[in-house]
Amino acid sequence: MRKSITERARPSSGTYEVLEEMVRGKVQKYIQEILEDEVESFLGRKKSERMTPIDSASGYRNGYGNKCQ
Repeated sequence: MRKSITERARPSSGTYEVLEEMVRGKVQKYIQEILEDEVESFLGRKKSERMTPIDSASGYRNGYGNKCQ
């Protein structure tokens, strides 16, 4: 009786899980970028960017507007 030199490789469930996790991460990142672009175009400004005030003093300190007279 001779043993076969070549054995059939069994599919690895660990490999599938790793690939699934990688793909899920990439898809989530892609969707997040799309949503941020949509919000940016809707608001007309980038994330953490302030709107230009109308008829108000320029300059901010700790998030509060300074009134210069």
